[in-house]
Parts: sequence; C-alpha cells; structure tokens
Amino acid sequence: MNAKWLKTVFWLVLWVVGLSGISKGDFQGIDDVTQGLPPDASAALEGVLQRLSRRAGYPMSLQQLLQQWRNFVVRVEQGYADSIYEYMNELSVRDLLEEILRSVPHGLQKALAQWITPWDKRFAEATREIGRAMLPAVEQEAPLWWWFRIPKNPGEELEEDLRSEGLLEG
Repeated sequence: MNAKWLKTVFWLVLWVVGLSGISKGDFQGIDDVTQGLPPDASAALEGVLQRLSRRAGYPMSLQQLLQQWRNFVVRVEQGYADSIYEYMNELSVRDLLEEILRSVPHGLQKALAQWITPWDKRFAEATREIGRAMLPAVEQEAPLWWWFRIPKNPGEELEEDLRSEGLLEG
C-alpha cells in the first residue's frame, strides 16, 4: 500500500466515525516534527521517550503523544463527556509533552512548540480557568497552566465530578 492510499483511508474513517472539528490541516506536521533531525536532537528525543516509556511501562512515541493531545483538545471543544479521572489522565499527556520540550535541544523545542502551541490555544479557548489545580501535587510543583482549566462545556458526568471535588460551584 502506498502512503497516499493510506491517508485517503484514514480520512474516510475519520469522516465515517464523525470526528467533526478536525480538519485535514490539523494532522499536517505531526510526522514532519522529527524529519531531518540532527543526530544530537534525535538521540536526545529517543532518550526522553525511552525514559517515559520505562516509567509508563509501555512504549511511547512523540507522534502518539501529539495525536493524543490533539484528539483530547477536539473532544474538549465538542463537550467532554468522560469522568474527571479520564480528563486528568488525558491532561497528563500534556505533562509528557512538556517534559519532552524541556529535555530536547532548542531546535527541536522550537519545532515541537510550533505544533503544540495552536492546540494549546484551542484548549485554552475551550476551557476556563479555575482557582486551584485539579491535582494538589501540581500546585506544589511548577504550575502547569492546563491543570488549572476545565471545559466550558463539560458533559454530565464530568460536571458532577467537578462539583463533588469542589472545582465547580453551583
């Protein structure tokens, strides 16, 4: 199979499952982020991914993490329907991306930031700030802004969870 055919099938599957809110342009650049990296940047990225994979207990790739963040942001934009536990688990993907950003050479940081920043902006637009981090440990460390944000349009289960945790009033 050639790459063009696979992309066509991919877009057809997305259309069939109805992932509205994602345009073809949203997927461009994921594979390009690591194309043509100098050996030192490639080695640094590989080292970080190996460390994260060992810690998680399963293999991770940069493309996988970027796709997970993108997919999560789209779900938040559409109205996040899962529980607070799933929401926090999906937020932790952004933690991993931040760890990668802080661990790789400047040139790769810049390329990654160019891809991540638009998704961060979309996440910020689809959420609202809350007065405390969703995880108390986050407040004790360097504050990561995404832990202080909840969806503007939470689903019923998430809304109930947020109220029971004192993160949503009313």
